[in-house]
Parts: sequence; C-alpha cells; structure tokens
Amino acid sequence: MTRDRDEVRVFLSAINSSPQFENSFSYVSRVRQMTLCDDLMSSVSGALMGQAVLESVAQGCIDHARRVLMSSPTMSLAHLVYAHAAFINGNTEQAITALQMSQATAPSEGGQATRRMRLAFKIGPEQLGAPAISDARLMVQDQIYRTYLATYFVADPEKQDWVVDAVSDVSGRDLRAFYNLIRAKSLGDSSS
Repeated sequence: MTRDRDEVRVFLSAINSSPQFENSFSYVSRVRQMTLCDDLMSSVSGALMGQAVLESVAQGCIDHARRVLMSSPTMSLAHLVYAHAAFINGNTEQAITALQMSQATAPSEGGQATRRMRLAFKIGPEQLGAPAISDARLMVQDQIYRTYLATYFVADPEKQDWVVDAVSDVSGRDLRAFYNLIRAKSLGDSSS
C-alpha cells in the first residue's frame, strides 16, 4: 500500500519538478530507493503520465544514482537506475555503458539480471553484447528467473532470434524448461 502511495506522490510531484530523494548512508535504504526508481521508470503509471513526467522522474533518479555511486561505485542497482534514466532521457550510449557496468558489478544476481534484461529489451540486447548474453543465460538456468525471460520472449517477437542464439549453450534440461515455458505462455497459460 505504501508503495502505491509513494508512486502516485512521486509522479504527481514530477509534474512540477524532478523528485528529490533523501540522502541515505544505509545500504538497505539505498537499495530501496534505487529499486523504487527502477520500478517507477518501468511502471505503467509512468507511461500514462506522459513522457515529460517520466523524464522528470528519470532526472530525479539519475541525480540520486550519481550521488549513490559517488560513495558506492560498485552498487550494481545504482548503475542500472542510471542506465534506465539515461535511456528514458534519450542517451542510449550512456545507458549501454551503465547497463554493462551494472552487469559487471553483479554478474550472478538473478533479480538484477531480470531488471537489466527488461531494460535491455527496450534498448536492444544485441547492442549490449556479452553482458546481455550472460544475463539471459543466468535467467534461463534459474527456475524463478527463466519465467521472466520467457515472458519477455513472448511479448517481443523481434528479440526472439537474439534470445535463442544467446541461450543456445545452456544445458539441455534448463533449455527444455525454458522452451516449455515459452510454449505455455504462447498458448495463453498465465500460470507459468
């Protein structure tokens, strides 16, 4: 419930100016703030509020990510937020560089790989090279995260060849489970 109110509050304030985030020295607080930023920039509400409001939120998030990265330069989630905000604000090259840094600083964290892949699908995963391939493989090899990649796969036919190529070296059992999820999702089974 609090998150819904926070989202509405942030978007309404972004109509007039970029949101400001409290400086925090707690790692847990920073993770929460960065997660909120990434969720805001990915939310349906952001798209409904319009590009100008979404850019305003992105500017607040990129400013906060910069502050966090000054004291925690290896915080993968802050690099991801920076990448997402840069992309929304039209700087694809900066977004690619930051997304690659996010992957380099947390190469085996499935939750972050899932968030990175969501953004990679917007940018074009082929532009990200090995880091995006690594994230795709990590997701396919995990029972929880492969569901997200299957969802992205079904939702974006233009990226399907890239995904098939990226995960072709994954073990047979994991690959079969992934393709079974794709088949189920393609047939409209929302439970998978």
